Amino acid sequence: MEQIFKSVTRKWGNSLGIVIPLNVIKEENLKENREVTLKLVKKSPFEELFGSVKFKRPVKEIVRKLKKECDI
Repeated sequence: MEQIFKSVTRKWGNSLGIVIPLNVIKEENLKENREVTLKLVKKSPFEELFGSVKFKRPVKEIVRKLKKECDI
């Protein structure tokens, strides 16, 4: 079954780790040492910039136009 959730990477020794929410663990009956496959989807660079820069047009309008032009 496919579960979609957001998590934030955290420092774990010399690596990064993510936390799987409890509800996903229960629904998928995950146990320690169980192998899972993750699909990594990063924010686009445009989304990371929003909020740090002031634009003349509303952000939603800019995103709509960019998605339309880039076929995202």
